[in-house]
Amino acid sequence: MVTLAEAPADFVDHLPQIPESELTILWHCDYYDGPRSGVMHYQSKPYWFTIRERADIFEHYTDDEGQKWIAWHQHFLLVELTAAQFDELQWRNELFRRLVGTYWDYDVEGRRAGGQFHPSSSQQKFYSLIKYMKSVDLSQNQVIGWFEWVSHAEAEHE
Repeated sequence: MVTLAEAPADFVDHLPQIPESELTILWHCDYYDGPRSGVMHYQSKPYWFTIRERADIFEHYTDDEGQKWIAWHQHFLLVELTAAQFDELQWRNELFRRLVGTYWDYDVEGRRAGGQFHPSSSQQKFYSLIKYMKSVDLSQNQVIGWFEWVSHAEAEHE
């Protein structure tokens, strides 16, 4: 068993790769040029995912309409959750949805669903509450494998 705290730097060589096609993102908790952490379904169970390796493979391509794109590959760890941890994460996500917005939601296919923003006064309530909450400690949870996520964005115009 490898815990999140013990996951080796060369995890790609030591842990099983999980095909992205078998994963469905439910929501993310951190986002920068793509999801960095959050909750996914795998084999009908919720798991935590967290970025472990930033993008080091970039590809430029042009689609059928002539639009230029860039794709980048990132590696993530998939971590088991206890029922209590999942309940806590789900409660926090629901609080976020009620006070901040639903723009971190995904549809049943695992695609960003769009969503809405709530007024800043409502958002401030969430951030005032969350700063006093202890983080959910997943450091001793088992890592079941890793997956590669490929993100895409329009390339800058030349």
